[in-house]
Amino acid sequence: MMRRFFYGWVVVSGLFGVAFFFYKMYTFLRRIVLCGQTVKFLFEIKVTDVSIGKLFEEERKKTNTIEKAVFLALRKAILSGYLFPGEKLLENELAEKIGISRTPIRAAILRLEKEQLVITTPQKGATVIKLSPVQVEEGYVLMGVLQGFAAYLALPNLDLEMISQMEAIHSEMNSEELLERYRVWLRKNNEFHNIFINASGNLMLIEMIMNNLVRLTRYWYLACSFGFLKKSIHYHSCIIQEIKRGNANGLRKTVEEHFFESGKDIRVHLERSLA
Repeated sequence: MMRRFFYGWVVVSGLFGVAFFFYKMYTFLRRIVLCGQTVKFLFEIKVTDVSIGKLFEEERKKTNTIEKAVFLALRKAILSGYLFPGEKLLENELAEKIGISRTPIRAAILRLEKEQLVITTPQKGATVIKLSPVQVEEGYVLMGVLQGFAAYLALPNLDLEMISQMEAIHSEMNSEELLERYRVWLRKNNEFHNIFINASGNLMLIEMIMNNLVRLTRYWYLACSFGFLKKSIHYHSCIIQEIKRGNANGLRKTVEEHFFESGKDIRVHLERSLA
């Protein structure tokens, strides 16, 4: 009797172990797929194509100084996911890959630190900043407050031409074709929001929005990859309605809710993927 019980317990434990193994494999592969999607959509860069040296060469053609080219290359590498959150930025290694001295590398890292893309720790050096799911949500809450206020200020300045532009972009974003082209959809999304952000006329507020938007860029693309598009389109429709009504407080509240909901959904998704 005891032997049968023991064998039965071994079989059940073995099946449970196999099931647990496949579950962990599923979550691991799912993370890889999401990461690959994020990298693919951003800047039209594919994982196999990316190298710091190549990014530097591309930026060097557009800029006057080596320092700026290094900064832009590293910035793009971080936002595209080529340099992962928590990854160390070793000056010697980067200098060797790019083929330059350490001086412009060091200057670029300082600029990245000011943009809150990199954090420097004594004795450990610089690493790509890693946001927790809660910090990502907090970033979206902040962005909602900033853009909500921008929309509130913008309402008296939004003329019929601007509203027509927003409606045209909204209609385009809602097309089946664009819903499957994430990179283009997100570019249109930025155009939609930029209309009322710029119409706010508050240069300091605009700068704050753009600076904080940088850290959240990679999460915009992640959100795009797991189906937030329709939800965003609903909020965009509500934003246009509030503008037409001339309801400044309603407009502000709608923009805030748009970002609050996105932040909450992304936090939940990140927590599940890290479980």
